[in-house]
Amino acid sequence: MHERPDVQDLLAAVIAFLHGQLRPGLADEELRGKVARATELLRMVKAELRTEQAFGFQERSGLSRLLPDLETGLRFEGVEAQREAIAELNAALSQRILAGGFDAAGMEEVRQILRESLSRRLAVISPAFDTAVDPD
Repeated sequence: MHERPDVQDLLAAVIAFLHGQLRPGLADEELRGKVARATELLRMVKAELRTEQAFGFQERSGLSRLLPDLETGLRFEGVEAQREAIAELNAALSQRILAGGFDAAGMEEVRQILRESLSRRLAVISPAFDTAVDPD
């Protein structure tokens, strides 16, 4: 039986082709630069897809801790359903913050959960970024 390659394998093949075969043979420096940027973007997409399910679950769990009164059904429902649920929870969180719905301790928990979420995203987008630095 022939199995279809997964998205990670397909992206790896395109990245290898662009970086290893196409780019070195291009004489036009501007075009070489564009191919290099496209290759880097594909690497970012590949990393994002690899971690999206786990990060989505972690983000949704954190938002649910902040908004325990909202029904979230934390089981994995597919990538699109998870994105929609996270968007709805983020909108509800924004409204609650704007309405002053958290005391000082609650706002500290909000900051902590948002820092964790941002750190996870930065680890994918820019692995060299130092997320250990406390901005406060």
